Amino acid sequence: MSEIRQLELPLPWLGSVNVWLLEGDPLTLVDTGARSDAAEEALDRELSRYGYEVSDLELVLVTHHHLDHSGLAAAIKKRSGARIAAHRETARWGLEYEERARAERLFTQRLMAAHGVPEKVVEDSAPFFEYIVESSSPFTTDRVLSDGDTIHAGGRTLRVVFRPGHSTTDTLFVDDDSCAAFVGDHLLATITSAAEIMPTELPGDERRRALLEYLANLRKTEVMQLVRCYTGHGPVVEDHRALIEERLAFHAERRDLIAAPVRRPLIFARSTCSDFHRCTVKMPQLRPSHNQKGILLRAL
Repeated sequence: MSEIRQLELPLPWLGSVNVWLLEGDPLTLVDTGARSDAAEEALDRELSRYGYEVSDLELVLVTHHHLDHSGLAAAIKKRSGARIAAHRETARWGLEYEERARAERLFTQRLMAAHGVPEKVVEDSAPFFEYIVESSSPFTTDRVLSDGDTIHAGGRTLRVVFRPGHSTTDTLFVDDDSCAAFVGDHLLATITSAAEIMPTELPGDERRRALLEYLANLRKTEVMQLVRCYTGHGPVVEDHRALIEERLAFHAERRDLIAAPVRRPLIFARSTCSDFHRCTVKMPQLRPSHNQKGILLRAL
């Protein structure tokens, strides 16, 4: 079996993003890093540690459309001629990245305003959305994949498993022979992945229930036979079932803390705010830091 190499590329706020080099035939990169000079230079350095150059790459797999996972796809393709393979939903984002990013910004800022977020806070979100456009790039997918497809990459056969929730495009690439999977941000060892609020693309008024979708898909992943999950950030996960149980328990506790005041028959805004403050004291994860505000704007 060919070697799998973890390449860490710089990323503001989170520190780094993992891209995975599969040394078999075809020489494959899973995810790309953000579009930035620092990330591209780091990719060159990391590849050179194992005797490769960007021009040697033959295939790029994209786990989801977020900028830190697809931002350099177009640049890598231009430098190497590598083919890009991604789920059809990711492929659609690649073709329409700037238009979709603008629509996402408009939707999110309108949602914030509709829920009483102060105008100044809405305005202050602008740099984050500008960063999304600056650090991403449209790309054309050469092989458009669907759930259940297989693709030969890095000397192994990978099965495509669609698991939306964290984003609308989350895709796992599963090596059934070695019980391993490249999972992007679907499951992270040290970070609880957010569920992305997005407008529905279906006809009608029913919105996507992103968190419910994410939790349901985590449960599907929990029953999979896996011994190793190669993640988008941080270390490899070697006990995915235990970690998923932790994540489900976290979300259940947060749900109950937030829902408790809503269930009371009479409640005033002041007491609601007080209860939420107590929630954030008990669970600091609910209270975003200054650096996390932009990232959390799209989270539930």
